[in-house]
Amino acid sequence: MLCSVFLFLSVGCSKDNVGTHEPGVDSSQTRITQKAPFDNVVLIIADTLRSDVIGAYGNRIVETPNIDSLAGRGLLFERCISQSSTTGPSHASIFTSSYPKDHGVYDHSTKLGEDWITLAEVFKKNGFDTAAFVSSAVLQPELGYGQGFDYYSSIPPLPPYQRDSEQTNSKVFEYLDKRGDKPFFLWVHYFDTHGPYDAPEPYKNKYLSLMEKSKDSLKLSEILDPAIPSRKLNANWYGQYAGEHDTDFVISRYYGEVSYQDFSVGQLISKLAEMGILEKTLVVFTADHGESLTEHGIYFTHIGLYREAIDVPLIIAGPAATRIKTTVSLIDLYPTILDLMGIEVPIGLRGTSLVRSASEKPVQKPAISEHAWGYAVSMIEGKYKFILYLKDFDLEPQMGLIKGKVQMFDLAVDPYELVDIAGENERKVDAFRVWIDKWLKNKKSESGRRLAEDADKDFKRMLESLGYVR
Repeated sequence: MLCSVFLFLSVGCSKDNVGTHEPGVDSSQTRITQKAPFDNVVLIIADTLRSDVIGAYGNRIVETPNIDSLAGRGLLFERCISQSSTTGPSHASIFTSSYPKDHGVYDHSTKLGEDWITLAEVFKKNGFDTAAFVSSAVLQPELGYGQGFDYYSSIPPLPPYQRDSEQTNSKVFEYLDKRGDKPFFLWVHYFDTHGPYDAPEPYKNKYLSLMEKSKDSLKLSEILDPAIPSRKLNANWYGQYAGEHDTDFVISRYYGEVSYQDFSVGQLISKLAEMGILEKTLVVFTADHGESLTEHGIYFTHIGLYREAIDVPLIIAGPAATRIKTTVSLIDLYPTILDLMGIEVPIGLRGTSLVRSASEKPVQKPAISEHAWGYAVSMIEGKYKFILYLKDFDLEPQMGLIKGKVQMFDLAVDPYELVDIAGENERKVDAFRVWIDKWLKNKKSESGRRLAEDADKDFKRMLESLGYVR
């Protein structure tokens, strides 16, 4: 299906200037040549999975042999940035290759506009069967996520509002067993690593005994502060552990979910192998956003635009086995997948295909993310990261992040974004402010549409239960 292609990826960026170009070009590059005769595509999106809890990304505690195996036979991108730290907006960006400022989906109550040409619609137009299997009720097809899918397996907005990955796999396997000979595009969404971190045994307590008592570990009773909105919203699930348990206990539960989800990834890959179609299937594994596990004083949720909330894994199994250091974005997936499948890429996408012909130069664009409800915007360019707060960050008022504040981090020496150097770099901060202001104003015409005030009561109740309504 696909002739020989050339994958060009820059491996670094020497430019320290801020906001001087979009995109910038770096002459340092890696070229990978690979024939990719794929018939099908399986896009696996894990909800709330940060990259640093995966073995292939360097974690030495959590066991993820199946995801690691995918990485061993494909491209692993060491730093992939999500365009939002919230499920709905991030998925809208993935499937439209656009930013929240363009599609207008900043929360779970906004419908993706029908005028967008989604990735699924492109595959359908090119003769593929298209099917989606989602594990959370927030991704209702009526909100626009169903655009282009022939079949969409979702769950109603009723308790428990989610299903585990094995239950989702059972639906996927039914589809695979009944499908015909047409090529297919399959989106599989797993929700296990989202709270409340309640994996089945033997995964639930798998890491409890391995957790070293951290000096920073706090009793859960110390962080259940109803005066802090983000903690009030999430205490409805981790508050059940308060008492003798501490934050390390909850982290161990998250690790258990990671390994359980890895088990389900292995089930899916084994199913494709048993059917004899794995070698003809392009498998892409990523996540919509990460999760804070106490970093920056944020507990077991994914607010903020720090590393732990927006750095996600990205593995493309099949083209070649290598690690890519270049920072890429989730909006790059749409054009990249189409290029790898030999399908014409629509014009006007915000993302950049990572597939290049021999005559083209590699492209390094700033990696930009936007916070739910329009709280903040962040940008990574070269070794610097900036975060601009567009509103008072009242989800965590104790942090003192007020409207107009800019944080700046030097990722070369401070990869965990702990030391704000904005005060020492006024010129760079001013340049960023000017650049990002222009960027925010450069919107595409189509935007999301708010749900009516009389929207389904069960749906509203679900959003409140999951902490998505302020």
